[in-house]
Amino acid sequence: AFSRATALLEAVGGNQATPLEDRQYLAETMPYPNILVKLSEDPNPSVRRRVAANEAGKSWLVGRLAKDHDQDVRTAALLNPRTSWKIRLEGAEDPNSSVEALKFLSRLGSEANVKDTETVLASMVRRAVAVNPTSPEALARHLAADASPEVAHAARKRTSTSVESGKS
Repeated sequence: AFSRATALLEAVGGNQATPLEDRQYLAETMPYPNILVKLSEDPNPSVRRRVAANEAGKSWLVGRLAKDHDQDVRTAALLNPRTSWKIRLEGAEDPNSSVEALKFLSRLGSEANVKDTETVLASMVRRAVAVNPTSPEALARHLAADASPEVAHAARKRTSTSVESGKS
């Protein structure tokens, strides 16, 4: 009965005749990977964005959505707690990442929001944000005071380069 129910939900979610609101609801609330995979391929970015934000999504699926062509979908995936460190680092390096995503990534580990064992990974992500040429100048200046010497150094180097080239 369970497999029939999920197969039915998968068929409903993958059917473009299903009202958008229903596909969005399924994308937001479903804990079942097979349904989320189907919804992650929806042509409507609002459905894919909800799948990317769904904390029940598998990290590989969220990672795939972090590379979506729609910036809002990518941002939702980068903000999802299930996102892997590898994908976070790639998002921090990506010049097409949104300011919202870069701000979020720049705070990882600096606000006690990661485990002690993830401190180095969070520092790597913040450093990548600091050197990302599309990060806002104010964000780089903020990271110049980061507790991690590597992050602070990279941010200071970037902000001093910007000042020297007249970008400040």
